[in-house]
Amino acid sequence: MKFTLYGEGQGLSVDLDRPFVTVTQNRVADVSISAKKAGVQIGCSVAQAKALIPGVHVVGSVGESRALTSVYQVLWDASPFVRTLPQQFAFFVQLPSGHPPLTEVRSICRRFDDVLSCEQRVRVGLAEHPFAAEALVCWSRIERVPNALYYRVGRQQLLISPAIARMLEGSEPIFDWTRGLPIAVVSAIPEPCRNELIHLGVHRLQDLDEITDEMLVSRFGTEALSWRRIGKRIRYGLIVADAPPGEHLAIWRSPLGEPMPESGWDSVLELLAAQLCQRVVRSDSGIRRIALRWQTNAGSGEWIKTFKRPVYQAHTVVVQLQGWRDHALGCWLEEMELEAVDVQLLPTVQSGFLLFGEGDEPVRVVAKTKLQSVREQLVHKFPKIQIGLVPDFRELRLAAVLRGMPG
Repeated sequence: MKFTLYGEGQGLSVDLDRPFVTVTQNRVADVSISAKKAGVQIGCSVAQAKALIPGVHVVGSVGESRALTSVYQVLWDASPFVRTLPQQFAFFVQLPSGHPPLTEVRSICRRFDDVLSCEQRVRVGLAEHPFAAEALVCWSRIERVPNALYYRVGRQQLLISPAIARMLEGSEPIFDWTRGLPIAVVSAIPEPCRNELIHLGVHRLQDLDEITDEMLVSRFGTEALSWRRIGKRIRYGLIVADAPPGEHLAIWRSPLGEPMPESGWDSVLELLAAQLCQRVVRSDSGIRRIALRWQTNAGSGEWIKTFKRPVYQAHTVVVQLQGWRDHALGCWLEEMELEAVDVQLLPTVQSGFLLFGEGDEPVRVVAKTKLQSVREQLVHKFPKIQIGLVPDFRELRLAAVLRGMPG
């Protein structure tokens, strides 16, 4: 089972240790912790923010902050299944585990304390699938989520979904708790439609079941019928994982004054292919398109190769890139770079295993005709052999009695 962690950052837009607000189009887009405690809300005007806290520092739109980059690096160190949302200062993380991974989540939150200032923090929600994790955090922004667990890990906020809370109690989890999600925080419904639904008295997802299909279609169109399924999504879902910076890139540079002769070029390529494939496999992915770049004493070049299916083995990559030597000039290699330009998730394959002592071995599927051939060879060599089920004691005794009875 893959549990999902969804988080939203506060004050991650800039790196400051004093009260500040980040403004976009004359509206507050992000606030620090001190400004939040003073009453500044996201979406209010700059004048309102200055009225609530006169000494607030106003910052315009900026790029990705060092704090946000550090948060994402903490997540990449914990799991390869990370999806970043820099525009919303948010993220998704999936943690494969047979039980709720509370220890791993607490460890992540403690590392956040080390990389964030006192004006920055992250609110994370642990749930059974991505939609539930996002719903948990969004719901908690406007009211307390019923039956959810609230914790504080250092300066960070941790929420546990009602379903996982029941798992921790040893009870049977209930997965339809998202039906009570307020309409105001359902991002899948356009904001004007959300406002109209609230005006009609539809305040939660479960209230949509009380409205007829004819009324929904007449007011919002046929796409409104899909809104009923928002809170009834499948229990488990997957996220589209991002790659950490440099995750899909392997680089070799020769030591100063010691370029690699032609005899060692293949070994350099094999080394880079092994490094790259090892990184790609960590995210359950394969390479669909790869780029090989080099710099020799005679100039630079590039060789791009597209594969028919995802490739994740180093020797396959090396074999497919053999043609690059025809385009490389010079006798001394100074730099080589191997980049996975297009990466695709590998399809899931289910296999059976037989246990042998301390190890295991995949179960091999053998055709029926091959088994029949083996049977014929055994019968020819051992004519008295009996192939089939071994009779138990009762069957053997019955056979002996029948043999001893007069005809």
